[in-house]
Amino acid sequence: MNQASFWEDPEVVERFVNRKPDHRLVPLLATAPKTWKILDIGCAAGRNTIYMVEQGFDVFALDASKAMVDKTRERLCSFMTEEEAKKRVIHGQMQDLSIFANESFDLVVALGVYQDAESFAIWLRALTESARVLKKDGICLVAQFAPDHQPHGKRAQALENEKHVFIGASRDDARRLTLLDGKEMDTEFAKLKLLPITPTEHVRRATEQGFRSTVNGFYQKKA
Repeated sequence: MNQASFWEDPEVVERFVNRKPDHRLVPLLATAPKTWKILDIGCAAGRNTIYMVEQGFDVFALDASKAMVDKTRERLCSFMTEEEAKKRVIHGQMQDLSIFANESFDLVVALGVYQDAESFAIWLRALTESARVLKKDGICLVAQFAPDHQPHGKRAQALENEKHVFIGASRDDARRLTLLDGKEMDTEFAKLKLLPITPTEHVRRATEQGFRSTVNGFYQKKA
């Protein structure tokens, strides 16, 4: 199964429905003003989107998978009309947020999504768009795989002449991922005036065959 088919598979969609909200997002929102407007990029089946709506926040979401978008919209219908759910959950690409105005959001949630850029150029466009729609002093909560990510026991291989692009880090050997370590992420975010609120973390979690390696960042947009 290629990666596009994977994200459209009904079994995969249901698997994502059952995931709990992100462990860093929950305490962040516990003290956040309810006036916050939030964008969830790469919302999948809505694990974070639904939680944020339940907590009373003004939430918009985007995903490249139509099946994931449809499921998130369906779940949101418990809180709003179908028409409103369609307006709030958008089928689109992370590197094109043109539907949203500059400085629209207090919080951008980008968990497990930037890595899916097939080139560093696309990764940069996605980050630039996230920074554009974020208000001054707004927050960007980020997680993405690191260069040493090897959940299936084989280390990702860097492509020659393709900065930060790797293959072999997933079951689909041809899948291209853009992977940066914590220092590299901090450098690229800083170019867009997104500075760490807390030190960027490198976290490893064991899998049956290897480990998941993730960079977790928490950035604020400065003038």
